[in-house]
Amino acid sequence: MRCAHPKSLRFETSGIKHVWTILGVAIALASAALWATAGRPLPPQEPIRVEGTVRNTGGRPVVGASVSLQAKGGLAPVTAQSGADGAFTLTTFHPGSYTVRAEKKEVGKSVAVSLALSPGDTRRIDLVLLSSGAAPPSAAGQPSETPARNTESAGESSFTVAGLTDWTNAGGHGSDVHLRGSEALAKETLTLEPERGGEKTFPGGDAAREKELRENLARAPGSFAANHELGEFCLRSQKAGDAITYLKQAYKINPADYSNAHDLALAFYAAGDDSQAREHVQEMLKRQDKAELHRLLGEIDERMNDPLSAVREYELAVRLEPSEPNYFAWGKELLYHRAIGPAVQVFTQGSRSHPQSARLRMGLAAALFARGSNAEAVRILGEASELDPAAPGPYLFAGKMESAVRAPIPGAEEMQARFLRIHPDNAFANYYCALSLWKRDRLSHSDATTARVDSLLHRAIQLDPKLAEAYLQLGILYADGQRFPEAIGAFQQALAARPGLEEAHYRLAEAYTRSGDQSKAHQQFQVYEQVTRQKAAQIQMERRRIRQFVIIGGAQPPPSEP
Repeated sequence: MRCAHPKSLRFETSGIKHVWTILGVAIALASAALWATAGRPLPPQEPIRVEGTVRNTGGRPVVGASVSLQAKGGLAPVTAQSGADGAFTLTTFHPGSYTVRAEKKEVGKSVAVSLALSPGDTRRIDLVLLSSGAAPPSAAGQPSETPARNTESAGESSFTVAGLTDWTNAGGHGSDVHLRGSEALAKETLTLEPERGGEKTFPGGDAAREKELRENLARAPGSFAANHELGEFCLRSQKAGDAITYLKQAYKINPADYSNAHDLALAFYAAGDDSQAREHVQEMLKRQDKAELHRLLGEIDERMNDPLSAVREYELAVRLEPSEPNYFAWGKELLYHRAIGPAVQVFTQGSRSHPQSARLRMGLAAALFARGSNAEAVRILGEASELDPAAPGPYLFAGKMESAVRAPIPGAEEMQARFLRIHPDNAFANYYCALSLWKRDRLSHSDATTARVDSLLHRAIQLDPKLAEAYLQLGILYADGQRFPEAIGAFQQALAARPGLEEAHYRLAEAYTRSGDQSKAHQQFQVYEQVTRQKAAQIQMERRRIRQFVIIGGAQPPPSEP
């Protein structure tokens, strides 16, 4: 028997391995073909979850609702039932486009909401079951055609907040810079305060008055008036913890006194005890259905991450009392959760009912800008500025709008010129006026305009050495004039004033490139890409946290205040 030559043996062994490799590949391809033939993609490793709650139109959780997640493309739907708290969780392993909906026979159906799901996603969506008379949903998640409701006679809005979802493909209009600008304005709208008219506050406390009130309470510890007055004083002095102590005692003595009960609710809210505040306000509403209680409950609900309940409370407040604070609360809630059309209409009607309210007009302008109606937004801000020409708010809103778009916005330059005339020592007045002039004459490169813009920007920096936007714009001005060493210095100062400013890194990289310093240019481009990725991730997280209202129906304005 002849033995095989070692080389021949190695060849035969490697050949066997080769055959097995071919067989393995063939088996894998055959398996993939079987999956494809069955119309099912190979499942990824990471699960995809969709979770949330099901409620009725009154905001109560719905138990036992059937929730389905239907893929576009033939996969069998994933289903679940809502639990005792209305919660549900749906899990799939297949990325793609889906719709999620819920229904319960004796309650109603929700609209179908579209989702684009990727491996590893966890998406949150809350659904509202609508009765057949409210707004029947179609398969595409839009209301089917129904006769228009008589909004004025019914006293109801014709749009319905039918749910809410997180959002990665943001609603609104225009470029990402425009969108970020509209989101920033929406957040600033939330902070707008009404004009205060004689409200009694004690921001620093009043030692003599406090001593007197404590002595009164020491003499009569069981007195409703002594407890209430000291509790109210502590609340107005921003001592919420102390206020709760005395207001609770007064409430035990006389729970029917509305003023004290309302102060106690405010004290719970100011102290951050949201659960106690909500419970207390709900108890008060059983005795007296007042608009200010619904508005306060809306504030509590929003802070407790329950915007569906919040928006209903704000709407109820307007129905009961269409006051300026109630309109503003309703409009800002819609705007914050990206219900742009309804926000425009609520702020519009509120401005008509309260023509002297600058903040309602500013809210309307922010909503119009989010919709892409830039010129109209600036026109509305012009009206707001005429109500109080010295107030900086409308000018600042207009400046931020112009910062977020490439082309000049009609009317913005005139507003900023007036801002500068009224407030020549305001850094932003100088900066925004410079920005408007630069945008108008950017292509003409007029020496006079360039000198004026340069002067305004230097004045802005002198007034506020930390104003990064002014350094950035100064660098852009120098780069336009081919003055790259000066541009590099300005961009570096912008980054010193605000580290991580995206555009400053990008412009600095460009300036290094034009100056022939490729090494530094490459470094700055890398930093720019890193900062951009981090910023994008932060924005995605923020958008998912805020969540977007799902709106159905045509958003008609609510009724005017008589």
